[in-house]
Amino acid sequence: LLLIGLLVFAGLYTPGGISGQEMDAVVKSASIVPTDIQSLAVTNAPYHLLQQASINLFGVSDFSIKLPSLILGFLSAVGLILLLRRWFTPNVAVLASIIAISTGQFLFIAQNGTPGILYVLWSVWLLLLGTLIAKKAKPALLWKVLFFIVAALSLYTPLSIYAIIALGVAAILHPHLRFIIRQLSRSRLAAAFAVGLLITVPLIIGIIRTPELALE
Repeated sequence: LLLIGLLVFAGLYTPGGISGQEMDAVVKSASIVPTDIQSLAVTNAPYHLLQQASINLFGVSDFSIKLPSLILGFLSAVGLILLLRRWFTPNVAVLASIIAISTGQFLFIAQNGTPGILYVLWSVWLLLLGTLIAKKAKPALLWKVLFFIVAALSLYTPLSIYAIIALGVAAILHPHLRFIIRQLSRSRLAAAFAVGLLITVPLIIGIIRTPELALE
């Protein structure tokens, strides 16, 4: 309730209107054609698709422009709470979560109608899903599929590939993680990887046709 209240207040009652960066994000969102696979090969495509859907549903307004960030901010905070509860005792997790989600920095990025919130979202959920896989939490197949989906979607966001590389390096160097990976079902991992690969098809095609996109 605290989280929802803070996000609603930050999104609807913070003065300042729509910034130039938010206007640019709306223009980019409007230029995407979901049925054109080439049109999807843009940076932060998942965010812009969500923003386009919000504007189509509610019309152009401060609320519809910021709604995707508020939703993703909520998911980021929920993921952070669940992640901290996996790493620390419940009391510490609750206190740390309240501090994290009530900071001005988090609320600003969560109400800003630009893709900036994705940097928080991808990092939190990659760590959370990786932790659930390592802990062999049930249902195991769901966490694997979700991990590869999040990893694939994160590749559309600049610099997010480094988080995936860091997780990969950790899995290779850490003896306990190497042991856990060897115990995982190869067929289930392959199926989850295939789902993630399918999501990256527009990005792969875009990079083949415009190699400069890979640098972005």
